[in-house]
Amino acid sequence: MKYLCLIFFVACLSAGCKEDKVQEPYKTGMEGQLLPDIVIQMADSVSYFHTAAATAGKPQLLFYYSPTCPYCRAQMRDMINHLEKWDDHQIYVVTNADLASMKKFTDYFKLSQQKGIIYGRDTGSVIAKKYHLMGVPFTATFDENKNLKAAYVGRLNAKSLLSIQ
Repeated sequence: MKYLCLIFFVACLSAGCKEDKVQEPYKTGMEGQLLPDIVIQMADSVSYFHTAAATAGKPQLLFYYSPTCPYCRAQMRDMINHLEKWDDHQIYVVTNADLASMKKFTDYFKLSQQKGIIYGRDTGSVIAKKYHLMGVPFTATFDENKNLKAAYVGRLNAKSLLSIQ
């Protein structure tokens, strides 16, 4: 009987660890609201990009990460491997970590060679404050009018990533 219970427990545990489910969005209470104006300090440390200046008419994907987070690194790897999926999106890859750590992360993933990605530092921690984040990675999608469609906290598996439109 002990062995039967142990087998049942292991089967239940392994069924919950599968990556075949699409992750449910995190309810921020801000769905439908505009993308906040995030001042992104670029890797050269002197240039800045304002998300408010981004042209509407193109869906937007925001990926907020910590350079030392293994889940962020895994998700970034998956995103890079499926980048063609978001050819029609403006992608922001943003952190509030120090410039040196951000540069290591962006150099490792060769973000400067990727078309359509704006990356840098959220110098005012706007994202963490606006969405009351308690952890990373944080992924948010915005429609072509820059209104929040869905947000996700935690690493998105490949199936969840590919379901983002």
